[in-house]
Amino acid sequence: QIVLVLSVAPTDTLAVIGSSDEGETWTPPRPLHELGDDSGAHVSPGRGLQLSPSHAHAGRILFVAQLSVNTGNVIFYSDDGGKSWVKSPTIVQHCNEAQMVELADGRLLLNARDEDHRHNASVASGARRFSHSLDGGHTWEPLGVLRDDLGDTNCMGSFLAADAQSSALLFSHPNAAGRINGTVWISHDQAKTFSPLLAVTPANS
Repeated sequence: QIVLVLSVAPTDTLAVIGSSDEGETWTPPRPLHELGDDSGAHVSPGRGLQLSPSHAHAGRILFVAQLSVNTGNVIFYSDDGGKSWVKSPTIVQHCNEAQMVELADGRLLLNARDEDHRHNASVASGARRFSHSLDGGHTWEPLGVLRDDLGDTNCMGSFLAADAQSSALLFSHPNAAGRINGTVWISHDQAKTFSPLLAVTPANS
């Protein structure tokens, strides 16, 4: 089954649709009233996350909702294939445009475009904000950890596990002071360290 979260015009309210035939037909959009005041947030670019069969919350589906660049991200999840949703009580602050991965030890890791540099001159403009969850995505580290070792540009980055059998994590993002030199980084130690793996577009992203 495919679950898609999107904003529905004209109100820009978050809604969920589903397909059980590989995308040929879709259910009508159902507004995510479970998000309350945050139902008008924007779903983060990219993809959500479904937890592996070996996880304590196997099959759980998670998405990130962007509240605003001055507020942060909130995660919402479903344990019944997208029929009902729970909103995390945690706001991961000072960030937006995030993606999540499941780590080998069961923790979840959110990797977000940081926005604190707008108000804090000590924060690099290209910093990333990493936040962990120890309970399958219900609660998160509100501030997490700032990383300044993954490029110098403030923009969206893609983050995923290489495959179900590998502990390798892949992150793609410009590796320059501008939206150029698109690069894929790899981590073999659960995101403690990353090293450049491939310069996809050395001249222009």
